[in-house]
Amino acid sequence: LVGALLHSIPSMGYVGLMLLLHFYMFAVMGVFFFGKIDPANFGNLASAMLTLFQIVTLEGWVDVMQLQREAHPILAPAYFIFFNYANSFAE
Repeated sequence: LVGALLHSIPSMGYVGLMLLLHFYMFAVMGVFFFGKIDPANFGNLASAMLTLFQIVTLEGWVDVMQLQREAHPILAPAYFIFFNYANSFAE
């Protein structure tokens, strides 16, 4: 059992790299789409990554989406739902 865990460490690194790339891609899109509307959550790349981590844990993601939905009624739900959907398969 321990041997199998040790052999899976390189694969976990690849999964972590894929998740980091996924977060980066959505953080850049979030800053581009929502940066001027909500600078507290999407003002820069670091705050966008932190907001996306909050969304992945499903803590208050609907509240964050509602803030963006006022300016982008179709884009915001599509962005957040697709992000959650894609993360459910990545994890």
